[in-house]
Amino acid sequence: MNHISALLSDHLQARFPDARGIEVSGVDLVLLDADITGIATTYIKSKGRLSPCKLQLIKDCQDDIQRVISKLNGYNKDYFKRLEEMTRITSS
Repeated sequence: MNHISALLSDHLQARFPDARGIEVSGVDLVLLDADITGIATTYIKSKGRLSPCKLQLIKDCQDDIQRVISKLNGYNKDYFKRLEEMTRITSS
């Protein structure tokens, strides 16, 4: 639980990429960020438990973020790779 907590803390302090309002591969980056961050917060607060609905949402986000990351580079890619790691932790 410490690893996801540290990832989330780092993420919340990070600057959002210059990508507001941009879709990559049909995925809205702001919504993807908000969904994953919200689920990671719930995961931590519930000590690793997610409802079936949230578990399905994080799996959907995992698919989306894999498509997105392949199209990004530099800081943007690093920012979303941290989110990808959060999806791996919360979906297992």
